[in-house]
Amino acid sequence: MENRVLTEKQKLLIASLPEEILDGFYLTGGTALSAFYIEHRLSMDMDFFTDKKKGIPPVEYLRAMLREVPYLEAVHFQRLFDRRIFKLTFSDGDILNVEFTLYPFKGLGQRKKIGRLWVDSPLDIATGKLFAMTDRFDPKDFVDLYFILRHFEWTLNELLEKATFRFEVKGLQYTVPERLLLARKIETDDFPIMLKDLDIEEMKRYLISKASALVGA
Repeated sequence: MENRVLTEKQKLLIASLPEEILDGFYLTGGTALSAFYIEHRLSMDMDFFTDKKKGIPPVEYLRAMLREVPYLEAVHFQRLFDRRIFKLTFSDGDILNVEFTLYPFKGLGQRKKIGRLWVDSPLDIATGKLFAMTDRFDPKDFVDLYFILRHFEWTLNELLEKATFRFEVKGLQYTVPERLLLARKIETDDFPIMLKDLDIEEMKRYLISKASALVGA
């Protein structure tokens, strides 16, 4: 697969996954956002989600499947609530985190087939980012949201309304601005490897101004 964002290890993984997995799961999150839409940063994770409850294979099947990836030295499994996360360690020391998770929320956009992959829509990635930000502090989320708001035509308020509808939750218009104010705490060393120029202080000011506008609305 020709792609300037995906790493060689990520391409190896995609080439190694069987069709039944690729047909049942779609790639989402920051990797999908950067690799297929914005091309703004590198990502060492691959998040494969499915909305089909019967589409989740047993852990041992997934582990055995991942062991077939070339140049792999070790596979470590971690269950985080209902998330199934595999840490792949390659012979050269590179690490790739791969997740296969049931994500039972309705989609708002249209997924598309790119090569062997089903890729999530930008709208669903964006609303998923906002939903995830309510219970975690990850500098990558701030970077992704900043580029989403700059790259696409949605306003933050529109995305919050869509996320509220999608996840059937209340209060995002309050919790998300609170989280965005945490941009002040992000240090330079916290940021991912960028492929597009990023003025960190400008990003902080931008997101904090968006949060302040929502709180004052």
